[in-house]
Amino acid sequence: MSMEVLFVRGLFIIVNTLVSFYIVIYAYFFLSRTKNYPDRRPWEFLLIGACFFLLSEILGIIQVFIGPTIAKVDIMTIRMVFEFLYASLVLVGFITQSQMILMSDMILITRKVERRKEEERKKGFKPTGVSTLVSKHIEDEMDEENFESEIKSEKDLLKDEKKSHK
Repeated sequence: MSMEVLFVRGLFIIVNTLVSFYIVIYAYFFLSRTKNYPDRRPWEFLLIGACFFLLSEILGIIQVFIGPTIAKVDIMTIRMVFEFLYASLVLVGFITQSQMILMSDMILITRKVERRKEEERKKGFKPTGVSTLVSKHIEDEMDEENFESEIKSEKDLLKDEKKSHK
């Protein structure tokens, strides 16, 4: 390989190492500031994954500047395992975060429907006509646990609650 290619390769591996170090520090500080919050599992996955990415990049520096093997062990193979673990943990973090958001929205919808039913009971309101069909539709969806058409963001639900209180 030419000297220019080796220089660029070394430059990129050093920059990747610095970026991965920054990610580890950022995830650690975020976790330390949010230690009282129970919904931080995705950040824990990110921190562990970022550590594997940092280790992979450190091995990359060793591979570029020292050699492709250490004690007859191929560095590239170890790097590939660490990169696989990094990608897997980041993916699990995203999936966990998505699941937490979905469950949060479902809980909010359930609470809102329960509040609405309770308000109707307190007022002595018995739904008739179109409102009966809407109530039946919401109950059917809740029974089937099919919330896709009813899911709203927390902001939308808060706006709806503020409008109903006015």
